[in-house]
Amino acid sequence: MTIVSKDSSAAARPMLSVVCINKNNEDTIEQAIRSVLSQTVENMEFVMADGGSTDSSLDIIGKYPEIRLVDGVDTSRGDGVLRAVRAARGKYIAFMTSTDGYLGPNWLQTAVDHLESDPEASLVWGAAISMDTKGQLVPRFFPKAFPAHRKVAQKKDWFPIWMVDSGVRLSYFPELSYVVRADIYQRLIEPDPACPELENIDPILRFHFEFNRNGYLPVYMPSLAYFGRTHDNQGQFSDAAPGWIANYDRARKKHVARLLSGETTHVWRDGNGREIGRMDAGAAKRAFFFGRILHSRLLRSVRKRIGL
Repeated sequence: MTIVSKDSSAAARPMLSVVCINKNNEDTIEQAIRSVLSQTVENMEFVMADGGSTDSSLDIIGKYPEIRLVDGVDTSRGDGVLRAVRAARGKYIAFMTSTDGYLGPNWLQTAVDHLESDPEASLVWGAAISMDTKGQLVPRFFPKAFPAHRKVAQKKDWFPIWMVDSGVRLSYFPELSYVVRADIYQRLIEPDPACPELENIDPILRFHFEFNRNGYLPVYMPSLAYFGRTHDNQGQFSDAAPGWIANYDRARKKHVARLLSGETTHVWRDGNGREIGRMDAGAAKRAFFFGRILHSRLLRSVRKRIGL
């Protein structure tokens, strides 16, 4: 792995920016850092946004000259998220938190290689596994289909699922185990005046909504890429989470209603934002109708009982 200079010149622009947020996670941050620095990806920068830690986090960060620190004082999780993402200079961005990490050394290079070779894809994601407070991996996976080797919706097939089934389970791509084109990420993570419902929600959640609404295409690679840890500080900004989810779902339903009525048309876009397909009101109604059946609780129960 080559870490680019901290120099801000254009010549120092990396292929990938790994951006990480931290606040008072001294017990986990070093494992997160090492999981990044062990990656084989070439031409990478590592950006850490610290939100005013009062523990030993900054001392730990200081041990690693490879890290570019952008510190501040966070009043919400979103402060650190936006500061880190805005600071990224790479062609692609991978976002993580200091309680989590990457499992294998090749994941980021694999994701970057796919984005380089597939101009339609704007985001590549892999499977994630849970880690308990003792640091042990536990067999809880996202997507749940991963251990059973079941297929996961790709590219244009993802959006019809989002139309009908976007509760907490699909509010995020899994545990942040994705790499995305930086121009798309940095634009869509910012508040949009045209969607006031999402102005004050978590920026990562807002990005997921805008990514789908704007018709960009995700690619799932069935690799166990990331772990998400249960930790003591998990609830530090979580009081607002139910409101975030409610606003997210309200905005999603509003957008779907506009699609079904013909007020707007869904446009799929490639990684450069060019139109590569459309879904008119008739197609949206068919996708919504069959999607509601496919993802109904009854059918899920039947499929689970017969092992599908």
